[in-house]
Amino acid sequence: MSRHIFILLLAFLPASAQTYEHRLTGSFGALNPAGGAQSDAFNSAPMLSFDYGLRFHRFSQADLGVDIAFASQSAIRGSSETRRNIYIPRFGYRAVIPLLQDRLEASIGAGGAHSFIKPTIPGSEIWLVYGQVGASYAIDRDKHYRGGLMLRWYRDPIGTPVQQFISVGAEFTYSFGR
Repeated sequence: MSRHIFILLLAFLPASAQTYEHRLTGSFGALNPAGGAQSDAFNSAPMLSFDYGLRFHRFSQADLGVDIAFASQSAIRGSSETRRNIYIPRFGYRAVIPLLQDRLEASIGAGGAHSFIKPTIPGSEIWLVYGQVGASYAIDRDKHYRGGLMLRWYRDPIGTPVQQFISVGAEFTYSFGR
């Protein structure tokens, strides 16, 4: 029995040789309302995103980030608009699929987020869930710099959506810690 355990541990030894990797990502794109009583009042808005990712393993990454959208809210009656910023701090986890000798990486993930709007709208702070899919390509030979695309879908987790958004963005990533 101990011989089988030793062989199993020996087989997984190369996987443990993978070092931790830190990733800083900045992206720009658009946050689009996708339904819901509160999000329907907003227009499509330019968005900036900032992320930190920790690669625990070659095939997985924990994420922490924030999306900031610069939106306008249409008045319920009339043609006036009010400038509102939408902040969505988020945390999650993604599975990473390295392809072409780690040159190309596809990812899929999910997590939780908290949406709040400034200037404040009473009752607008809400917890959200999100799903994401993306791909990035290594720009340099050492694979420290990457460019890619990301698609995220946000919505509140229970019942009819009050807030629901889809964000699409181009991202630039710097990896370090290898």
